Amino acid sequence: MRIDTKIGLVLALLGALACGDDGEGGGRVMMTVEVTEVSADEALEGAEICITSHDGYACATTDATGFTTMEAPANAEPVFRVTHPRTVPGLMPVTTTSVDGAFEAEVAEPGLTNILLNLVGITPDATKGNILVLAGGPMGMSGIGGVTYALSPADGEGPFYFDEGAMPDAELTSTSGSGAAAFANVEPGDYTFSFSGPYGCDWEIGHGQSATEATLPVVAGELTIISLEDCEELPD
Repeated sequence: MRIDTKIGLVLALLGALACGDDGEGGGRVMMTVEVTEVSADEALEGAEICITSHDGYACATTDATGFTTMEAPANAEPVFRVTHPRTVPGLMPVTTTSVDGAFEAEVAEPGLTNILLNLVGITPDATKGNILVLAGGPMGMSGIGGVTYALSPADGEGPFYFDEGAMPDAELTSTSGSGAAAFANVEPGDYTFSFSGPYGCDWEIGHGQSATEATLPVVAGELTIISLEDCEELPD
């Protein structure tokens, strides 16, 4: 999945109620996960995926095609952490339902992250985290313009919206056709992410178009990726 086409992974964090808890709704589902490098749309073999928000779930490793299958809590909002020798650790919370599902986990190489931040005059701080927001149109079409993103409480620098060429532009005040933006050097912790604009968006898995915010984790030295998919203009 390319940064300027589909646009990438949704975020919400809800801790388990107790050790070994299967999630808010109980039970387990199987999740098929594809791991790719965000700029090259390259499948990554040997990426390890673990669930950090719920106890009792085994990690999994991608095969030569970039895919793996693993158990996850049903009807819950688990946070998946993806690590690979070539990339920055990625946090990707998704919402599961009562049936098996699948999602794509995009991760970025450190050099790409540094270059993008440097373009808007930001020096990455290893003691803080970064957030990449990606939003795409119906059926995986290219990104959407005119949408604004916000964090609460406000922290760090940004959002910096990306231009049509998927490069950050400090002059933009809402998304261009790429649909992408970034928050830089955010203190570790939990934040409420929200978006507004003339669109309704489905979260990556399980959220309806009425959902316009979610809680997301930020970890020092890691990249949290938010994905809004199938955004369609709301009727007047």
